[in-house]
Amino acid sequence: MTQLWSVAGGLALSVGVLSGCGVQDGVGPTGPVTPDTAAVPNPAGQADRQPNTFQFGQTYEGEIDTTVRKLDPFQFNTSEFAAPQGGVPAWGVEFEFTNRTDRAFPLAVLNIGATVDSRAAEEIFDGKNGFNGLLSAPPLGPGQTVKVPVAYTGQGSKHVITVASLDFSKSATFTD
Repeated sequence: MTQLWSVAGGLALSVGVLSGCGVQDGVGPTGPVTPDTAAVPNPAGQADRQPNTFQFGQTYEGEIDTTVRKLDPFQFNTSEFAAPQGGVPAWGVEFEFTNRTDRAFPLAVLNIGATVDSRAAEEIFDGKNGFNGLLSAPPLGPGQTVKVPVAYTGQGSKHVITVASLDFSKSATFTD
């Protein structure tokens, strides 16, 4: 699975993102951030009040609002310089994150996964087409919004992205 909501990761079509709280310099509101405690901020009980599946373009509202939108064109072929492979079918989305907390939030603590027709999709890095991935996104400051275009391998009719907390205890899935 690729991690997409992660400054260090990629994306799978099922992307889980929801939980935790703001993080600054490796310290969260309840102490040091570890792989078990780092997560996407989510108000207490948010998962109980809101379904965790959304259509592309809808927004998960929480401490870190999250929207995944299809780009136009949605499906395309990567450039010859793309990694891990050039000249292959791909599809693109835009992640939008808004930090509603009073602390910086590193997008690297998100796990993002993508699938196409139930097959894992790998994140594509294609600077010629404007896809530099979440690795290029800076930490999200309090009150800030960031939009990051991300591309994935594969063609198909059912695209799924899941954004999850680092420990996968909370997630949100976006689909077409």
